[in-house]
Amino acid sequence: MILNFLCNLYQNRIAIKEYPFLKEKGGTLDKEERKGIFKDIKALFIYKISGTLQTNTDSILISMFVGTVFVGYYSNYTLITTNIVIFIGLIFNNLKASVGSVLFDKKATMKDKAFLFDVFELINFWIVAFCCISYFVLSKGFMEICFGEEYVLDNIVVFAIVLNFYTVNIRQTIWVFRETTGIFYQTKYITTVTAVLNVGLSIIMGYMWGLSGILIATIIARMIYAWWKEPLVLFREYFHTSVKPYITRYLIRLAVMLIVGTVTYLSCAYLNIPNIYLNFLIQCVICLLVPNIIFFAVYGKTKEFKYLISKLKKR
Repeated sequence: MILNFLCNLYQNRIAIKEYPFLKEKGGTLDKEERKGIFKDIKALFIYKISGTLQTNTDSILISMFVGTVFVGYYSNYTLITTNIVIFIGLIFNNLKASVGSVLFDKKATMKDKAFLFDVFELINFWIVAFCCISYFVLSKGFMEICFGEEYVLDNIVVFAIVLNFYTVNIRQTIWVFRETTGIFYQTKYITTVTAVLNVGLSIIMGYMWGLSGILIATIIARMIYAWWKEPLVLFREYFHTSVKPYITRYLIRLAVMLIVGTVTYLSCAYLNIPNIYLNFLIQCVICLLVPNIIFFAVYGKTKEFKYLISKLKKR
């Protein structure tokens, strides 16, 4: 994993400085260029390590304050989210090349680059919100079928897991643009600060409210600093514009997801089919249709969605 992100970092750095220029110099990097690469490697290393520590402290604290048994219950749920995260990560990692080709195109204006960001942000929201809604609605039935009813966690705990998942993965577009533009040094301590806040709040809230308290503490720690700091750095350092429109759009879309999720959940809650397998199957169909239909009704006429559809048609 470390070798992979070091290679990606090196490739991003070369892309920023343009390979033809380096070729003219014999394909070698001067002292300042090497210094810049190692500076970015160090910053990204701190960012990745802190992020890993942040995501792995919850299980330890759950074991301390709630019990080892609940770590197993929680792991059943995180097993699903981990695979969803891998899937989403594959999508956005494969889109980095498309982002890079536009960001380093001399003919592309800053307005074009900002519009591309908006397009990717819409894709990001649609995928993550759909996954969150489906996860919250279907996780109960899935756990009953696979493990048994005794392994099902309370809705408030599942909601905290979903909100935790959302606050992390809704920043995929931010991460893609940050890595493509090479903005590493300015964000190196973001996950470090968040990890420290997470541990402190989780100890306090875990002692008071147990499992749900630890999970909510993780969300609060992330919202205190990381959720606004990363986009602030990107918009200030690269787009040279205010981050306020992004934050406003973020909050509106969060509200949209919660409303659509409530509609979907209530649509499934009224099902009273004795057969657990048939009930789960119908819930899957509802989760597939209801969120996507509403999202299309809300965002189908936006210029970002129309642009995306036009590109898909060309392919």
